[in-house]
Amino acid sequence: MIYGQLSLGVKRPTRSGSVGVASSLAAMLLKFRDGHLCVTYGYRLRPYSIRGRLSRDHGKTWGDIVNSRDGGAARDLGYTRSVPRCDSKIISAYYFHDGA
Repeated sequence: MIYGQLSLGVKRPTRSGSVGVASSLAAMLLKFRDGHLCVTYGYRLRPYSIRGRLSRDHGKTWGDIVNSRDGGAARDLGYTRSVPRCDSKIISAYYFHDGA
C-alpha cells in the first residue's frame, strides 16, 4: 500500500512511502497533531479483516498490525474512513461482508 497526499480534514502527509501492506485498497491515513501517523484499511487476503498500523517516526517505520475486526467472508471489504478523537484514539467506519 502506498500513501501520499490525501484530503483528510487533518494535516496532510506530503511525502510518499510504503506502509508495507499487500492486497489492500482504499486505505485511510491520519496524521495526529504530535506527528504520529495511523493507517486503517481492509485486508483483502485470507483472513479477511479490518486492520490498522501506527508510525511514530513520520512513516519511516510502522508498528505491529492491529486487527480491528476479523471474520470477513470475502475480500469485498474495507473502504475505511477514520477520524481522530480528542483522546488520541480513532474511530473508523468501514464496509464489511461477514457472510450473513
